[in-house]
Amino acid sequence: MGVSVLKKLFILILALAILPLAAGDATALKLRIVENLAHLLVQKEPVPKVYIDPRLGLPLKSGDLSIRPVRDCKEAQILFVTDIDTLAKECPLDRQRRVVTFSYRDYLRHRALAAGAFFWQKGRPNIVINAEAVKRYRLHIPRAYEKYVE
Repeated sequence: MGVSVLKKLFILILALAILPLAAGDATALKLRIVENLAHLLVQKEPVPKVYIDPRLGLPLKSGDLSIRPVRDCKEAQILFVTDIDTLAKECPLDRQRRVVTFSYRDYLRHRALAAGAFFWQKGRPNIVINAEAVKRYRLHIPRAYEKYVE
């Protein structure tokens, strides 16, 4: 084996070792953002009941998070979903449950229902908080989050 082949093999092994670590960091970041949004949008509960769409692939175990994941969307106070149309078929939507979509396009299409959106754009997390939802739920938005309200 030549040196260049060994170099390529080493780089491949290193990349395969690092990728799961990076994916774990991204998952932890997503869960932290979900946790922060849940507390921001459900302010009357110290530990909000959160439904996370299984299609998102986020782990349901809360670990050290201060949210309570639930498997049934009907039990949740806030729903994090990939598609609001699909969710509406599975779970009756009402004005009491907050809905956060993981798609900005879905958020724009369902602004009347969506309390916000959390999506990735150009490799970075973005959040949007619906100004109508802020009024509807009488939420106090901390100064750090005011720039996300639209």
